[in-house]
Amino acid sequence: MIKIENITKSFGSLQVLKGIDLHIDKGEVVSIVGPSGAGKTTLLQIIGTLDKPDTGSVCIDSVDTSTLSQRKLADFRNKHLGFVFQFHQLLPEFTAIENIMIPSYIAGTSKKAAKERATELLQFMGLADRANHKPNELSGGEKQRVAVARALVNNPAVILADEPSGSLDTKNKEELHKLFFDLRDKFGQTFVIVTHDEQLATITDRTIHMKDGLLDTPVSIISPLNSTEP
Repeated sequence: MIKIENITKSFGSLQVLKGIDLHIDKGEVVSIVGPSGAGKTTLLQIIGTLDKPDTGSVCIDSVDTSTLSQRKLADFRNKHLGFVFQFHQLLPEFTAIENIMIPSYIAGTSKKAAKERATELLQFMGLADRANHKPNELSGGEKQRVAVARALVNNPAVILADEPSGSLDTKNKEELHKLFFDLRDKFGQTFVIVTHDEQLATITDRTIHMKDGLLDTPVSIISPLNSTEP
């Protein structure tokens, strides 16, 4: 599903990623953990094609993203990747259902089909009665579930989440964490989650540790789903 080879990245004289090799299987829920400055968010942005590595390659669904033009890369990102951020980043002037539909419009989906898909997701999230509410009328947990629905609306292969529960209270954190697994089971997405939340890290299928721009645990590059170990 996701194959990363020899990823390096520097900002000026600071080398943030120092040679990352990683394989993530379809349907895995993977957490990336490590201290601040370890390179977690930079790696997530490179996986999500929001930034380019200095060296190395990122292949998603057998597509080498480095070979795509800017236009094709934007189209690939819209259709194959979904993003969830710490502070939901909903547009305040639009309702919940309108926020969810935006990526569908970008993909060229008809208004009818986009609304049907957004409605399905709102129902799955338990937010059908909040469809026409704007973000300032939603709780923190509701906003983040709308953001997750927006990430899912084009049925992407991969969901990338950067500290998705960082701004939530304990109850909403637990509900969001459970939601990720429910979504994986229903829609089959692969989840890659950068987090400082130890509770979330312990329940994911695999935890990848980073330190100083490297994978801190070499065994993490081996997918447990492909392992031949007894």
